Amino acid sequence: FTNKLPKYMLNRNNSSNIETLDNSTYADNSSTCLIILRERNGRLGNRMFMFASAVGLALTHSCRLYIDKLIIDELSIPFEIDVLNMTVTETEYLNVVRFVRQLYNYCTFFPYLLKPNAIKYLELTGFWQVQGHFTTYTKEIQKQFTFRPSILARVGLFFEWQIHLRNTCFNMTNLTIIKSCIIQNTMQTYSSKNQTDKTNLTQLQLRNKLILSSYTWIGIHIRRGDFLYGRTVSSTSFILDAMNLFNTKYNNRTIFVITSDEKSYCSRTFTHILNVVVTPHSFTPAEDLAILAVCQNTIVTVGTFGWWGAYLSGGVVIHDVKSPQNPTPIDNNCSKDAFFPSWFSFLNRTS
Repeated sequence: FTNKLPKYMLNRNNSSNIETLDNSTYADNSSTCLIILRERNGRLGNRMFMFASAVGLALTHSCRLYIDKLIIDELSIPFEIDVLNMTVTETEYLNVVRFVRQLYNYCTFFPYLLKPNAIKYLELTGFWQVQGHFTTYTKEIQKQFTFRPSILARVGLFFEWQIHLRNTCFNMTNLTIIKSCIIQNTMQTYSSKNQTDKTNLTQLQLRNKLILSSYTWIGIHIRRGDFLYGRTVSSTSFILDAMNLFNTKYNNRTIFVITSDEKSYCSRTFTHILNVVVTPHSFTPAEDLAILAVCQNTIVTVGTFGWWGAYLSGGVVIHDVKSPQNPTPIDNNCSKDAFFPSWFSFLNRTS
């Protein structure tokens, strides 16, 4: 039905193109409003933004949702997605499809969408990388993005192994002996000896376990991969400066857990630092995201994946930006207020 639907196409960050959706053109204005989501653009972080925006707007206006089954099925692999009580059937959606308006958005915040009666039948298209359309419902969004037990079990085992390494190897004074101890105590070895239920924790229990450890855990997401070709990546100095800030804040009782789409680079660049570890190559993107979510604080370079890790964690966040004078994402032209929650922070220097 896409080609039959009228569209309000909005350019990136061009507020002059905003046009209020005229409810007078809709059928049956007395019926409930409907938010539609059918596009699956980008990867996991992008799709989370689309889903969160749809849910946030639906909650704002007590609208129903029509979300394509492929989107629900995909997000339900890592997350405990539960929007059944908010959704309509395909038949109900098709009954009003001719009245649906499409709204394309990249990363512009539209305040008018939060006003009463602003929406009747609205389909979200594009990317919707804007926190303002769902930030009022942060707790509800975080609940939707609760990780499944199978992911938490593997992530929990990883953290158990890291705590074991610190207790077993890091009380040694000789650096060579410490490295030898780490090599001998691989995650696979630890896993084979510790097949117990103690890693079957809920997300909250796992997070509390880390809080009660003798360390402060900081998740880091380093996006490289396709960003190396025609886009911008963060400098090594930004990451080291952010790490130093946390080391100072927590008296060096820190463990930095790096997730990345280029883990070999991260291992070569950072693991000579004893309180830095890179997640296993075998970890899926969802498992890496769960790592970030349960850490207490976060360092984010670029991209939506790390943004979501920080958002789900809810702790102190240091995010890379173009400059202290222009604190906007380094890889796009999204505005600071549209893209970053108010509790995200930035360094005084970025290079």
